[in-house]
Amino acid sequence: MSLTSLCNVFADNLITEFDNMMQIAKYYKVIAIDTEFPGALEKKPFWHGNAPEAEWSYVNNTVPRTKCIQLAFSFFREDGSRPVGVNTWQFNFLFDPSKDLNDSNSIKFLVEHGLDIKQLAHKGIEHMIFAQLLARSGLLLAQDITWVLFYGNFDLAYILCMVYPRRWPSSPKGFIEEVGNVFPRFYDLKVMIQDRPIRARGLQRLAGELGIIRVGQAHSAGSDAFLTGQCTASNLPYSHNDETLEKNYTTQS
Repeated sequence: MSLTSLCNVFADNLITEFDNMMQIAKYYKVIAIDTEFPGALEKKPFWHGNAPEAEWSYVNNTVPRTKCIQLAFSFFREDGSRPVGVNTWQFNFLFDPSKDLNDSNSIKFLVEHGLDIKQLAHKGIEHMIFAQLLARSGLLLAQDITWVLFYGNFDLAYILCMVYPRRWPSSPKGFIEEVGNVFPRFYDLKVMIQDRPIRARGLQRLAGELGIIRVGQAHSAGSDAFLTGQCTASNLPYSHNDETLEKNYTTQS
């Protein structure tokens, strides 16, 4: 990814760039996604006892109470090919840490990795406007779109909560079912590599093991989405697994 392949989207260019993205989506049906958010509001659960309920609590206690900061879509085909020019759109949302619920350490971490908080507060996209565009786009609920994630519980949850807030589930089973309805075809790369002879368990280490050099800033949604796509399309056998979300709820992250 280069500066010309990533488009940073704010309120002032949202409509134009969303339209541009949808033109690409007609021909590139695999989408790697990533989000940045203002930190979890509870500690990660210990992985003993009932893991699905623990993971659900981790997601449910944060996502409905906080705002997504960034969401990126990175487009490619099953053979790994990408569009010429822009292939990754990074949507930057309206967020003000003085008003919006957050974990201060997480915000500090994101700022240290290049996040411009002041820019978000003044130029960020309103979540409701973006949600309306995405709901009408035809990307969600589509059988011909494959979504690729890396430990994507929060990524899927933020999209679900933004676009369909009234359908927010009340249990891990409900979450899995709702995600399956909204994202009929998806798989989680972190889960898939557990069945392969790969030692790395984090995205950056996986890229290193596969010989892929990151382009852009780590812990920004655009760079992470692009890297997820690279690790998927260029180096691992492409396959879809309907049980990947359930596996996320029964394996350590």
